[in-house]
Amino acid sequence: MKITHHFGPTNDVQGVQVGLYVKVTEFRSGESIPMHQHVHSHMSGLARGWALFTVDGKSEEIHAPHLFNVESGHDHQVVALTDVTWWCIHATDERDETKIDEKLTS
Repeated sequence: MKITHHFGPTNDVQGVQVGLYVKVTEFRSGESIPMHQHVHSHMSGLARGWALFTVDGKSEEIHAPHLFNVESGHDHQVVALTDVTWWCIHATDERDETKIDEKLTS
C-alpha cells in the first residue's frame, strides 16, 4: 500500500485557517483500508479500479470513477477488488502528515 499526502493552500475563512488536504492511497486487490470513522464529513473518490465500500455494515461495489460524500461519525472501510487508487479529501488546518490521521479520525 502506498500513501501520498497532498496539502493545498490555506485560506482564512471567518478568522479560521482552513486548508485542503488530499490523501491518495494506492493498494492492490485484496488489500483494505481498515474500518474507521472521521470527525468531520469529507469527500472520497475511487480514481482507479473496483472496490467494496462498506458504511455501517452496508456494502456496495463501486467502480472508478466514483466521487461521493462520507458523513462524519459513520464506520467505513474500503476493500480493493482490483488494484485501486482511492482519494480522501478533507478541509483541515493540519499540515503535518505524521499527525493528520489522528486529527481527522475518531
